[in-house]
Amino acid sequence: MKKLLLLLVTGMLLLTSCEKVESEGGKIISADEAEKLFGAVKFSQEVPAAEFSKMMDVADSTMMFALKKGLVVAVDSRKVIYPDSVKLNDNDTLTVYSLLKVQELFRAYKGKIITVEQRDQKLTISNGNKVLEYGAICPPYCGGWQ
Repeated sequence: MKKLLLLLVTGMLLLTSCEKVESEGGKIISADEAEKLFGAVKFSQEVPAAEFSKMMDVADSTMMFALKKGLVVAVDSRKVIYPDSVKLNDNDTLTVYSLLKVQELFRAYKGKIITVEQRDQKLTISNGNKVLEYGAICPPYCGGWQ
């Protein structure tokens, strides 16, 4: 009985911590931790920091990313801002982060390059030795953070 109770409490704590991270729109971790948790980067695309900063200026509350035949960046309500030529279908998935978390990552390291990375099952964004992860998948969850 004690083991069952301990298992239930542990499960509830894990669910609560996952919901908290998702409700914050992502979490910044070290590059080493990202590699341990999510595996090595399979492929990536670099974005100059100045260009990435302009993309952040367009967003109100969320930024969404995908690596499909190149980088796709969208903001609130799945509006594509990079590249202009891409049109999203309703079933195209993006990884969505709160703008506040993206800005926090941007300020965490004064690098000249932001890298959007595809790992086994996760899309991450790195700036130096800091990595933004735990974004939501859109659809179904497409934002709403303040």
